[in-house]
Amino acid sequence: NCRIMWNFVIYCSSIFRSHKESYAQFYAVAGALLQQLPNMLNHITNSVKSILYELHSLKILRLINAIVMERSIDRDFLNNTVMLLSQVGEAAVRSFSTDVTSVFVLCCSTIFSAHITSLSKSPVVLEYVFALSQFLYQLIASDAVTQELLAAVLQIYRNTEMLVFYKTDSFKTKMRQMMSIVLLQRLVANDMSTLANDMISTLYTINFADFSAFFESDLPCFVNSLTYIPKESREKVLWGIRPVTDMPSFQSSIQKLLKDI
Repeated sequence: NCRIMWNFVIYCSSIFRSHKESYAQFYAVAGALLQQLPNMLNHITNSVKSILYELHSLKILRLINAIVMERSIDRDFLNNTVMLLSQVGEAAVRSFSTDVTSVFVLCCSTIFSAHITSLSKSPVVLEYVFALSQFLYQLIASDAVTQELLAAVLQIYRNTEMLVFYKTDSFKTKMRQMMSIVLLQRLVANDMSTLANDMISTLYTINFADFSAFFESDLPCFVNSLTYIPKESREKVLWGIRPVTDMPSFQSSIQKLLKDI
């Protein structure tokens, strides 16, 4: 499998230098190989072979990223790429190779920043975008995530191009509160203090479409989950929260909340 993937990387590189219309060929082979990634990582016990397999997976992900950077790529190819990434996302997120996880995040960043408006128009493709977003959420919630990876994921969610995704029913009903709470938990834990402003900015962006839901539902839910704080003290903390919509006031409000907690 490693030899096949290595030959494939060389083959694809030659395609990119000469025949960009051959992207369909690329997807057919890339899809078949990358879809093996989850099972291969489960069954390969030899660590050297596993590292080699991840190395070649890494190169294929970089090739995919090179393609999706072109805003004029074929719609079907783009949709298939999002579907493929959503299928290997679980393996990429739990990979012991931070390089594979990093390039997976890079691919998501490229796709979301360049194509999120187009992708959000199709309900079917939107489900794959939602799946990718859930894998990125797993990185935010993970205790093992590196500061560099967390910063990269936060950058994706802070991108204003993502607002079209945040307005979808899927995000608002299934993910907005979950993401808000995990960001607040990280802020309270103060384990990534250098990224505190990035987290607050991300909180602001993902809730931009509905600040009332954040202040009236998410914050009370989060504060009431802090059972180590006496009930009367939690009520005082909540009483001091006032809904705001501009960024400076929002940042001040969150900082005051953290100080009160």
